[in-house]
Amino acid sequence: MKVNIEFNGDCYITAYIENKQVGNLDIYTDDDSLAWLNGIEVNKDYRRQGIATRMIKRAIKEFGEVYVSTASQHQHNFNNDNTARYLCDDGADLVNKLLERKVLKKNWMLNPFGEENY
Repeated sequence: MKVNIEFNGDCYITAYIENKQVGNLDIYTDDDSLAWLNGIEVNKDYRRQGIATRMIKRAIKEFGEVYVSTASQHQHNFNNDNTARYLCDDGADLVNKLLERKVLKKNWMLNPFGEENY
C-alpha cells in the first residue's frame, strides 16, 4: 500500500492512498510565527499504519519545528482561544510515542498561555 503525503504550500498536509484521502494534518501559525500542530486525523480504517507519523514528519520538514500545546481544553476555553491545539487521548498517545522515538523534541511541547494561565 503506497501512501502519498502532500503539502499544500500553506498549512495543510494530506495523506492519500490510491487517490483516496485517508488523513489530514492542520498547522496553526501564531502571531510569533510558531507552527503548532492544530489537528490531525486519519480515517479509522487506516489507523495504526504510520500515516499520522508520516504527516507529522512532513510537517517538520516543511516548518522546521512543530510545537504541541500542553494546555488543556479548559485553558483554551478560559483564554478564549478557539484553536484546536489541545490533544485528545489518541493525540496525546501519538505525541508521547513520537517523543520517545525522537521524532518530536521535548522543547517543542509548550503551553501557549504560560504554565499558570488558567
